[in-house]
Amino acid sequence: VDAPGNKFELGKGETETLSFSIGEDASEVSIDIFNSAGANVASLSLGAQSAGQKEFVWPGTDSSGAPLPAGTYSFGVSAEDASGNFIEAGTFSAGVVTDILFEEGETFAIVNGQKVSVNEISKVSL
Repeated sequence: VDAPGNKFELGKGETETLSFSIGEDASEVSIDIFNSAGANVASLSLGAQSAGQKEFVWPGTDSSGAPLPAGTYSFGVSAEDASGNFIEAGTFSAGVVTDILFEEGETFAIVNGQKVSVNEISKVSL
């Protein structure tokens, strides 16, 4: 499933599909990748992007193209219009649902160890 979030586990030699959304057409969209210590390990420019939900396949490399070790990473997305104004962007984490909880009339999924309202899940893949 995809749900709001920005953390993911990178396996050795693997790629990672990063999901995000932007609120309106952007003249510049960039993604920053951070390691578990919070250090920026890669900055990627995606150029102009139309509004909506997007996916980008990150090859698991740093800014110089060297493969990064397996581990926990996070990402952030920034977007701006032609005038340089900030555009709202959201991030989504892909994960496996390990449990479903029913609490006080609400339903939650446990995704990557995090409790997420099922109303926040934006995509389910089999």
